[in-house]
Amino acid sequence: MDSQPIPSRRTVLHGAGILAGGLAGGSLLAACGSDDSSSASAPAPASSAPTAGGGQPLAALSAIPDGSTISVKDPSGGTVLLTRAGETVTGLSAKCTHMGCTVAPAGSELHCPCHGSKFAAGTGAVLNGPAKAPLSPVAVTVTNGQVVKA
Repeated sequence: MDSQPIPSRRTVLHGAGILAGGLAGGSLLAACGSDDSSSASAPAPASSAPTAGGGQPLAALSAIPDGSTISVKDPSGGTVLLTRAGETVTGLSAKCTHMGCTVAPAGSELHCPCHGSKFAAGTGAVLNGPAKAPLSPVAVTVTNGQVVKA
């Protein structure tokens, strides 16, 4: 007969709390991760055909006002933040590094609606936590007036 230690009341309650929190948190994260296109600029339609370099167009360069950031869907269904400075465009993942909510443009910053993290547009640097890591870069180039995921 195997004799296994009986877990303490504290261990059982802690495990139950984690399970309950995980179930509730999953519902909240599903809501947080939803795409609210009302906060995103609608870019001018980009051709869905691959460019000469093979990348998929994300937006027309003319759809991004100079000094601004827009939010677009990439071909895989993720959200990419495109920031324009002159003829240069930088791309960042819109997935918050704290809990994975979708970050949205807010002037010269990018805001996470879930827990208040703020990031610098163009660089993704953390301006205000709880996020500790910057947003992930997304490689983009400008080809024939189109912003293309490299």
